[in-house]
Amino acid sequence: MTTEQRVYITVNELLEIEFRCKKCHVVFAWPLAAATGFRVNNCPGYNTDWFGEMDHRRKNLDQILIALRGFRETLADANFELRFRITPHAAA
Repeated sequence: MTTEQRVYITVNELLEIEFRCKKCHVVFAWPLAAATGFRVNNCPGYNTDWFGEMDHRRKNLDQILIALRGFRETLADANFELRFRITPHAAA
């Protein structure tokens, strides 16, 4: 018999975004509720550049954060629930 596990989260379950430096592994987390004014462009531990001044990834991240905050505010009275399917973690 084959089994499949699907894990979904709602927009309201998204609490923060987290960055982990690939060089020094320092973790920087930013609450989604405070996403406006997010301006971290480099690693706070190793000072590695994460975003350049005109980096398109930075613009995309800003747009995602604005959209997620908007969803949290406007979907409260919607006639549907928006969920995201995520990869389930294997049991240790």
